[in-house]
Formats: sequence, structure tokens, C-alpha cells
Amino acid sequence: MNGITSNSKNVKKGFTFVAIKGTKKDGHDFIAEAIQRGAVCIVAEKDFSLKSKSVKKVIVKDSKVAFGQLVSEFYQHPSKRLKVIGITGTNGKTTTSYLIESILKAAGFNVGLMGTI
Repeated sequence: MNGITSNSKNVKKGFTFVAIKGTKKDGHDFIAEAIQRGAVCIVAEKDFSLKSKSVKKVIVKDSKVAFGQLVSEFYQHPSKRLKVIGITGTNGKTTTSYLIESILKAAGFNVGLMGTI
């Protein structure tokens, strides 16, 4: 397998395409396009017919969960090599994240910060 994507436009030869039902579009509607672009495996929640015997079909209960697991495995579980801090709540998340970032940098850690701002 050369890659994994849930966007049929990003499929390249040897990729696995995961069909995910979204709020506006259903990835299952793009299975044919993914195969045409070179997908060798299709992961989907709904069964579908295949014309090509060279493409593998995997039916799962939840495509979003399967996608996360596949990507994690493909990239050798990168989060296991990182210390991750998550901040939840209604107010103060941005301030808290910047404070933690500053403290960790001052302590000599390499830090990455991701947020919605």
C-alpha cells in the first residue's frame, strides 16, 4: 500500500481509499473515482460491487474509526512517540495552551502547538 486517503481526488496508484459518509457528501459516491485513480483497496460501510478483481473490498461498521486505525498503523503510530496534551472546556483553552507551551519551552522541551486560532 502506497498511501491512505478519504478524498478520492488524492488517490494515487496503490492507495487505499476509505469511504466516509460526511454531512454534505458521502464518500461511497466516490468509490468508482478512487478506483479509476488507482486505489487497490476500498474500505466502506456499505457493500458495493466491484468490476475489477485486483481491487480489494473491506466492509466495516464505522469508516471513520477504521480510517483512524489504518492511518495510525500506516504511519507507525506517531502519537506513541509524542507527548500529547489536550485541553478542553468552555473558556481559557487558548490562554492555557500558550502558558503550557511557554513553560515547556523554558524547560528545554521541543514544543508544537495546535489550535483553532
